[in-house]
Amino acid sequence: MKYAVPLGYVVHCDSRKTNGNLGLRIVVESQYPLTVVHATIEAALNELAEFLAEVDRETLTVSKESLKTCKLESNTLRLRDRAAYAWREIAEGSYDFLRLEQELAALQTITTRDLLTFYLEKVEITGKQRRHLVVSIGPDPILNSL
Repeated sequence: MKYAVPLGYVVHCDSRKTNGNLGLRIVVESQYPLTVVHATIEAALNELAEFLAEVDRETLTVSKESLKTCKLESNTLRLRDRAAYAWREIAEGSYDFLRLEQELAALQTITTRDLLTFYLEKVEITGKQRRHLVVSIGPDPILNSL
């Protein structure tokens, strides 16, 4: 989505378990109105079912290895970065300081069926377990008038 539709400077997506609930988190920093950002994200999510249904085992394996490498590289952080990671866990109330190790272990067990099931239950608009929360922090009107 980041490259198909340039919504903003930061576009990030990950799965996250917080307070016992697993979900998909999408973060976008954008200069566009919230309605445009929201509609674009929903449209992109609606197109995922077709894509996930066609993912084969080889593509999934390559993707999992790529994600594993990325996560391991991000773990070689400076002490300042590790402290920020720990404080984020505390601030979010998850206190999961072994998150990386758990994510890597879980990553090895994921199948294409797991991906599609997660999407159909938690991400798709008609999903039984879908919950939707939008938080918008608007631009500073004083800064925008300068």
